[in-house]
Amino acid sequence: MREKIERILNQFGASLTIEHEKEATDCRGFLRPVTGKYWQNMEHQFSELGQVPRGQYIYIGPANVPVTQGDRIVLDGVGYALRRCEVVRVGDSLLYYWGLCVREGEDTWNN
Repeated sequence: MREKIERILNQFGASLTIEHEKEATDCRGFLRPVTGKYWQNMEHQFSELGQVPRGQYIYIGPANVPVTQGDRIVLDGVGYALRRCEVVRVGDSLLYYWGLCVREGEDTWNN
């Protein structure tokens, strides 16, 4: 399954740069805004305490490029701060990284 996801990321993903503290890694992945339609589908699943702030971007990236909270993702020269990230697994197999980002200069995370 991991190989299929890697093929999808390579074929349909955008060129991204993941900036860690002292290094940068180029990869292919997805960075998409959380849209209104997406929120309609999600709202019934999150309680008041577990809500995800609007104005966020979802990141999906390859298993071989680890990300951590605080990393910076660059797409077309625009930086996005990674506010939350998780590993997606099936059994013992790491499939991909998932995260929530905010565009630099538009931090709605603390609003």
